Amino acid sequence: MYKIDIKKLVDSKYDKLNKFAVAIHISYNAAEKLYNGTTSRIEFDTLEALCKEFNCTPNDIIAEQICNEFIPISTTQAQNSRRRTRERIEMQEQQKNHEKKIQAYKDIINTISTGQGSKLPSQTQQKMAYVTLLQEKFSNSINELQRQYTKTISEIDECIDEFIVFNNEHKQISDNDKKSDSGDAK
Repeated sequence: MYKIDIKKLVDSKYDKLNKFAVAIHISYNAAEKLYNGTTSRIEFDTLEALCKEFNCTPNDIIAEQICNEFIPISTTQAQNSRRRTRERIEMQEQQKNHEKKIQAYKDIINTISTGQGSKLPSQTQQKMAYVTLLQEKFSNSINELQRQYTKTISEIDECIDEFIVFNNEHKQISDNDKKSDSGDAK
């Protein structure tokens, strides 16, 4: 974004903003907006009059503006307020949807555990049977993983025991070799 930066030029040449407005043939309000850098547009004739009045080029009076500095504080606050309100509403909707899903799962589990499945329509009974089947498969998978884990741990323990025995035997052999070497040296 760009803005008109003429404060220093106006202050150095005019003591009142009124005189500046008359010199370039614009209204006082327009001159005030130009002076403060809050104008959102400028006509070519006005830009030309500014350049002639201050004996400069447009590049000398047009400055790059850091993002969103031209938005008045009240507008920024309103935008932030609307954004926060929108985010709060979205969070509440997500929470309601989440609570509905949790309640639906609780209802299914409650129906399965209380045995009220026979009172439900056949399609729902099929879904519940499928859920029960999935629960059994999941339980079997967990049991199988636990068995494999236990087997792996026991195999690791056996390997560690074998290593300890091997290490002890190796130490004994090296100790015996050292003793026999020292006995031969005498």
